[in-house]
Amino acid sequence: MLLWHGGTVLAFSLSWMLVKSAKRPRSEVLLESAVFSSAGILPSTLLYLGILNWGGEAATTSHWSIGIGATIWIALGMAQLRRLEIGGALSMLRAILGTCFLAIGGAQIALAVLILNPLFEFSGTPILGPSILNTLIPAYLFPAIILGLGALWLRAVPHPVRLGFIAVSVGLAGLWLDDQAFLART
Repeated sequence: MLLWHGGTVLAFSLSWMLVKSAKRPRSEVLLESAVFSSAGILPSTLLYLGILNWGGEAATTSHWSIGIGATIWIALGMAQLRRLEIGGALSMLRAILGTCFLAIGGAQIALAVLILNPLFEFSGTPILGPSILNTLIPAYLFPAIILGLGALWLRAVPHPVRLGFIAVSVGLAGLWLDDQAFLART
């Protein structure tokens, strides 16, 4: 996985640098968004495999696997929204895809926060790892980081939408911090 997807991130990054020096703005936006989405997918996938091997539990309905899935969908959605700067005939399709990808990520975040939150008694999924460095990071902090970085990165998205991304990012980071403080008290 590291070689396959890491090679992809490296190839996109090198291509992006070459296109920047060639002054090709449309290609630059395409490759930049490919780097952003691939760079979000790589650590998420590696982390998923690492926790799965370490924790040894079926991960399809855990807070951390849903958070990792949300991180990937959000990165893909933001990459499509970034490509709106290119304009052209595919703009509407990019807007629809970006919105759909972000909606899937948002639904996964809602699931991780409201139903699979390990601090709720009915969630049934344990928190794996020591204090601070545990599975709450991929559940809440990773999606928060991607949303925050994406809000700063997107230029063609209306300001209120970017503020919404920042608000959700701050909320998720606050939830992560609050859950960590709760765990430290118990």
